[in-house]
Amino acid sequence: LYPILGVGGILLCIVVYKNTEERIVQARSHVIRVKFLSALKAVAKNKYFWIISLAGWIGFLESSYFNILAWLYNYGGVCSGNVYGIVTLIYGNASLWGMLLAPFAIRRYGKKQVLIVTNIFNIMFILLMLPFVRQLGAATIWLVMGCLYLNAFMGSFAHILNPAIQADIRDYQQYVTGERIDGMFAAVGTIGTVITLATSAVLPMLYRKGGITEASAAKVTSDPNVLGRLLGDGQTVGELLAQQLAGGQDNYTNSYSALYDPNILLPLLRILVSALGAALNVIPYFFYDFSERKQKCVVAVLRVRAAFEDAASGVENSEAFEETMKLISDSRELIKSPPKTLNRAEQRALGRKERYAYRDEQDRLEVAKFVVDEIEKFNAPGMDEVLEISRGIVGAGLDGLHELDRDSVIAELNAARALPKETEAQKTVRSFRIETAKKKLTAVRELKKYASAADFVEPDKAELEKIFEKQDECDVRNVELLR
Repeated sequence: LYPILGVGGILLCIVVYKNTEERIVQARSHVIRVKFLSALKAVAKNKYFWIISLAGWIGFLESSYFNILAWLYNYGGVCSGNVYGIVTLIYGNASLWGMLLAPFAIRRYGKKQVLIVTNIFNIMFILLMLPFVRQLGAATIWLVMGCLYLNAFMGSFAHILNPAIQADIRDYQQYVTGERIDGMFAAVGTIGTVITLATSAVLPMLYRKGGITEASAAKVTSDPNVLGRLLGDGQTVGELLAQQLAGGQDNYTNSYSALYDPNILLPLLRILVSALGAALNVIPYFFYDFSERKQKCVVAVLRVRAAFEDAASGVENSEAFEETMKLISDSRELIKSPPKTLNRAEQRALGRKERYAYRDEQDRLEVAKFVVDEIEKFNAPGMDEVLEISRGIVGAGLDGLHELDRDSVIAELNAARALPKETEAQKTVRSFRIETAKKKLTAVRELKKYASAADFVEPDKAELEKIFEKQDECDVRNVELLR
């Protein structure tokens, strides 16, 4: 079977790669160069990143039940090796169905709802195991496997959900900061290793408290009642330990041998069947509100920003600019005469196709509002001063950067920090002045280190256009080859 599965897996991977298209929305003229600390601070402000990370960190106990089937077979002796092989085969198949159903569930209910519902079902199926781990019998492993199968079925939705959510989080990051800093998420995520080091000690502590120690093992393996227990493969515990010893493996003092005693095994199984981890895991998801509709809004705004950034940089991308102008025009028209909003009862009365059409219509309306708000954001209080500052920097050009003095910029930064912040307009101006002063400081340092007034010149737009044209040709050719 391994060659068949190996070749089949490779073919499926090719299908996935062939049908995957990069969808990052960014200006062609945009150059990403973000300092490590700046990117770190930017990611630290992404609330959705912390919500998802927190769910993983505090849900560490949820995986504690993974050992149950192995313990029931190895130490409980509730079945033979052949039966255990069938049990693990069936259990391992559970994840397939959730992964197949996940895209349809996400489309209908949204990522947040699917996350919460599947995690709640996980809690229920974990709790359902409690009555079945109170005694050892031939049916025990099948009943427990049934609960674990359902749990794995629900848990497998996360295999599709988590990467999709991570992609949404990165779109939100770009919307908030203006930079696509995907690589920094992994760097910030290393903070979790410190938390993992702390939480990884919890399970071993529970094991020791439950009796998995060398002292307990020595006592159990010298008890005639335990040694005479018949295991599922037809051997007694004593015969198995003697056979292992003859093979050079002394398990008489192995701490896990304490589990051969049902009085130690069963209470520990009930501890492992803990819904606390699953319950903790689901709590942060209630605060996750980055819906599919909001993600569409963010992507639309990123398209608008990219088009205007390229236009301001003098980089031609007429097709994208025309599409953006049409998006803006359509958005203005849509919010003038918005479609009728239905209540929940009216939505439930719709047919399946009508319900999807209504949802798409509401999505377009929300995107339109988002786009118009983006275009009109410069009419907000305080933005007139922001525009005046920006025009001054652009008007000074590259020569203005070379005329910057570090002491004067530091004075500018201190003055910005001293500005009032009582009203929204004051907060906007203060924040922008601080950010601008910090960027000027970076400019002073980088110019001194890397460039002089003589060699620091604006790039030739014609040469850039040739590069972009070549890139477009490569992209088209790449798509043709993948077909």
